[in-house]
Amino acid sequence: MNVKFVWQSLTELRLWFLALLLLIAAGATQVSVLVGLGVVLLVVVSLSYLEFFRVRIGPARSYHQAVRLVRKARCQEAVELASRYTNRRQRDVQGWEARALAVFGLGRLEEALGFADHAVSLKRRWQGLMIRGLILRYLACPDAALEDFESSYRIRAHPYTKMLMGGAFASLRRMDTAVKILQRSTRSVRLSLTFLGLAGCYRLMRDNYRAVKAYEQAAGRARREVSSGAPCASILAYSLAQLSKNAEAEDAANAALKRNDRDTMALSTQALLSVRRGDLDAVESTIRRTLLISPQAAVGVLCDPQFTQLLREERFRQLLGWSLGAQRQIVERVRNRQLPEHFLSNGFALTFVASGATLFIMN
Repeated sequence: MNVKFVWQSLTELRLWFLALLLLIAAGATQVSVLVGLGVVLLVVVSLSYLEFFRVRIGPARSYHQAVRLVRKARCQEAVELASRYTNRRQRDVQGWEARALAVFGLGRLEEALGFADHAVSLKRRWQGLMIRGLILRYLACPDAALEDFESSYRIRAHPYTKMLMGGAFASLRRMDTAVKILQRSTRSVRLSLTFLGLAGCYRLMRDNYRAVKAYEQAAGRARREVSSGAPCASILAYSLAQLSKNAEAEDAANAALKRNDRDTMALSTQALLSVRRGDLDAVESTIRRTLLISPQAAVGVLCDPQFTQLLREERFRQLLGWSLGAQRQIVERVRNRQLPEHFLSNGFALTFVASGATLFIMN
């Protein structure tokens, strides 16, 4: 799973407006000091948006370095930087959001949820709510995820949040609403991920013509994203598999797993290709591997119409039972969690649940 966030600082926007107001006031009053202040403020704020300066200058450089590493899917390095940053600046909400994103990118979902909870407890920003909603969706809590996405969207109507809401509606099997949202999102968030979500909805609705068209668009965009360095090989693999381009899909899935051996979308692709070859032993092995990484992903595979014929065999029914039991335990832990008043960055331990998700951010 590849996720792309647009990061924007409201504080800096306010400073921009202040600079413009100073310039307007200077023009109206002809006070040269105000002109100088306005120009200096405008230049400083504008330069602060350049990544070259953000990652090298200022007390928040570790935070910006972490965000850049997450964007490049170098999440382990990002976790180390974000941890150092939050250890020094315990009350900085952006630091905790970055740490949650980096840990999520490693697939440690429950740990990431703890950091996201803490970020939201410090300040209910649209970014933090969106991040927590994303984590909750992958922890098989789409109703709670949708609530966070809607809260985030009320604070700021960001198109990416709207797209994630469409995915949450799809998880809740409210397909008509999901399709309506995702169709609009393909015009504002033109990512392979958006088209992949829309294609999945069409496939489950048995609208094969529209599903094929959407998978073709997802594959085309994923190719461009992979060529630009984005970790989207698993989206490419899955889209190609749905288009019956099996050899290309196999190559893309292998490439994705070489980069991240816990990528559950790439594993799902391999399982689908094994079904088509009739190699049920390979299917069982792949689903068992998926179960160890993410029970939620294993449930998703076994409940997919493309795999339900497998449930005629006892071994696959057992796998589904184990996956559902493990998923139920995770959901119960998530729903019964306590939000700490004071979050301690050292010695904090949660059960790590790997999802194989890869994170991709741009600022």
